[in-house]
This record gives sequence, C-alpha cells and structure tokens, in this order.
Amino acid sequence: MLSIYINVKGPLRIHFPPAYCWAELLDLSHTFLDYDRSLPPERQSKTERVIVKYLPRAIEVYDNYHAGIRQRDKALQALKQIDQQAVPLTREIYWNVKAATLAAPEQAAEWGYTVKDVTGVWVRPHSRPNRLALLNAYIAQEERRPVETRFSSPDLATVKQARDALAEQWAAYQSGLELYRSSYVAGKEAFRHLSVCLRLAAVNLMLFYFDHKLSFELQQWGFTLVERQTGQVVRSEAEVAELIAPEPMMGEIPDEDTIDAVVEPDHRAQGG
Repeated sequence: MLSIYINVKGPLRIHFPPAYCWAELLDLSHTFLDYDRSLPPERQSKTERVIVKYLPRAIEVYDNYHAGIRQRDKALQALKQIDQQAVPLTREIYWNVKAATLAAPEQAAEWGYTVKDVTGVWVRPHSRPNRLALLNAYIAQEERRPVETRFSSPDLATVKQARDALAEQWAAYQSGLELYRSSYVAGKEAFRHLSVCLRLAAVNLMLFYFDHKLSFELQQWGFTLVERQTGQVVRSEAEVAELIAPEPMMGEIPDEDTIDAVVEPDHRAQGG
C-alpha cells in the first residue's frame, strides 16, 4: 500500500482561492499552465493535462455568466426607457376603453382588461409582462374594428411601435437572465472541479519535486503562500523569519554558562 506524507505542521500553508472565486481560479490556472509549459518536459507537472481537461468548460461558463449579466443589464436599461412611453400609453388606453365600455364593462375584456364582477374594479397592468399582454390584446382588438370606429388616440402605429420595442427588450432581458442563471449553476460544478485539480497540482509538485514540503518555488506556478495563523502573504524565507520570530519574554533566560555561574556558589556553600 502506497503511503503519502506531506508536512502540514509548518508555519506556512497554500492559499487556494475558494471555488466561488471564479476569476481568481482562472488566473491561477493560466499562470500554472504558462509556467509549467515553459519548463523542460521532465520538470513539468503530471497534472497539467487534468487542468486542461476542466479549464475550457470553466472558461465557457464564466464567459456565458458575464454575457448573461451584460445582456440582462443592457435590456433592463432599454426597458426603463420604453416604460417612459409605454406607461403613459396604457394609462391613456385605460381611460379610452373605460369610457367606451361604461355601459357594458364586460366588453373591456375585448381590449385586454379584466373587470371584477363583485366590485367592478378594473385590473390594470403594473408589470411589464402584463403591460405587454394588454398592448397585444388592445392592438388585436383595434385591428378587428373598422378604421372609422377605432380610438383616434393614441395612434395605433405608435402603440405597435411601443409594443414591439417592449416585446423585443423583454425577451432579451429574459434570455440574458436565463443565461446568467444557468451559467451560474453550471459554473458551480465546473469551478469545483477546477479547484480540486489545482489543489491536486500543488500536492503533486510537493510530492515529486519539493520533498513533500512547501517551497517558495510554488509561487512560480501561481500559488500563494501565507502564514498559517495570520493568513498574511509570505514571499520569502526572510519574511517567514519576521513573522514567526518568538516574542520576547518578560525576563531574560540565562544561557548555560550563566546558569553554571549562578549555581556554583550554592554548591560551594553547601560543601562548606
């Protein structure tokens, strides 16, 4: 049975980016591969091919995740601009339809409105999907009516333009949101695999090249060494000495010669 020993009791440890720090894991992966590939074949890590296996998927979901965020945010800004036109339009449509159906409120459904039977309250759209549904119903009803009986204001072409812009940007927003969410879920798994690979890569280097111990040469592959207790980044042996220097005691401890010098008179006194 193969036994593997790694010294983990020293003053230093490797700081691995958490699995949710995607950008840091990608940076570490690229640094690792760039340096590892610059070495002679006999010095290259045995885990390079494992990182290469999982890195493309991590890059893909990372790019999709941020593409989804950009698309979502861009569409949201466009929707806010469209609201400035669509909200007043639906308000004007509401008053027109309400006036036209005053004697028969149930007819309001033909333009996309719901009127509660008991209270007679009109259900007006307050969300973008509901606003879009209302505009679609209104346009369909107005197109069914003879031109001379249609509402003169707002202009039907203007309503269609607002509806089309709202539909386009709402679809873009939903698409970006879905890409963002699905990439986030996929990214959690992809970067968990990549994180494990990088940890194995560090262990591999310590096992085969650094006598089972931490070495500052690991920094060449992109790994960060930190002081175990404080988490402070350490880059050289000199910094280690500064960080772990023993604290001065309240009183000085005498060296061996001093102890002998102090004890000897007591011995002579006992002998006399």
